[in-house]
Amino acid sequence: MAGLAASGVMMTIVSTAADLMQDFKTSYLTLSSIKSMFVSQLLVAAMGCVIAPLTFWLFGRAFDVGSPNGPESTLCCDNEGIGHCWL
Repeated sequence: MAGLAASGVMMTIVSTAADLMQDFKTSYLTLSSIKSMFVSQLLVAAMGCVIAPLTFWLFGRAFDVGSPNGPESTLCCDNEGIGHCWL
C-alpha cells in the first residue's frame, strides 16, 4: 500500500515537472521572463491546494451527498443494471 501511495505522489511530481518544462518552453518562445513563469507556476499550485478542498467542501455543503435522501438515492440495482428502476 505504501508503494502505491509513493507511486501516486511520484507520478504527480513528474506530471507537474513536465508541465513546468512546457511552460519554460512557452516562456522562451514568447521572450517572457523565466523567473516570472516559475513564480506564477508556484502561485497557481499553491492556490490549487486551497481551492480544490474548498470546492469539495462547498459541494458537500450545497448538495446532500452521501445521504439516504440525496439525489443519488433514486438509483437502484436490479437485473438490468444501475438506474433501471422506475420509482
